[in-house]
Amino acid sequence: MNKNIKGAIVVLAIAGVGFYLYKKAFSPESIVIKKLDVDFGVDSKHGTFVRSADKEYIKHWAKAIKLGAETFMHNGKQYFTKGGNATNK
Repeated sequence: MNKNIKGAIVVLAIAGVGFYLYKKAFSPESIVIKKLDVDFGVDSKHGTFVRSADKEYIKHWAKAIKLGAETFMHNGKQYFTKGGNATNK
């Protein structure tokens, strides 16, 4: 292998790791966990709850957080962005 190919492989490896870390940091799960930690204090139960919750619910919740909305809809039901509890509407 020549010097250019080795350099390209290193660059691709670094880019791949960077992309993985970027996706992990901005995943719906991490967005919701960060919001819960800010609103209610850091607690390992937040991660446990988010990872066990319905993935679509977490996606809708994360999208609402990113938009700065106070509520979000999931399966025809409205939820508060702060805490993720139903609004009872």
